[in-house]
Formats: sequence, structure tokens, C-alpha cells
Amino acid sequence: MQPEMQMTSQTADLSLSSTHKVLRNTYMMLGLTMIPTVIGAMMGVSMNFSFMAQHPFMGMIACWL
Repeated sequence: MQPEMQMTSQTADLSLSSTHKVLRNTYMMLGLTMIPTVIGAMMGVSMNFSFMAQHPFMGMIACWL
């Protein structure tokens, strides 16, 4: 193998390794953000938001603030 080819191969391996690390960290953070999302969804389903159902404009104003 030529030295130039060997060096390119090592560089490609390092680049591939860093790409896998970035993807692994991205998916781990995505998974961690699902925890508060699920908790918030469970709380939202368990609470009775009949006021918001009767007055939807008040809910939109509350979301904007």
C-alpha cells in the first residue's frame, strides 16, 4: 500500500469515528428529551382542561405569553 493511501485511510477512519460519536450523542439527547415530553403529556391527559375547551381563544393567548 502506498503511504498516501494509508494516510487517507486513517483519516477516513477518524472521520467515520467522529461521525458515529456525533450521531450517538444526538440520539442520546433526543432520547433524553423524550422523558419530559412523556411526563408532560401524561400530566396534560390526566388534567381536566374543560376551561380551554370552552374558551379556546384564552388558551391561544396563554400560549403566546
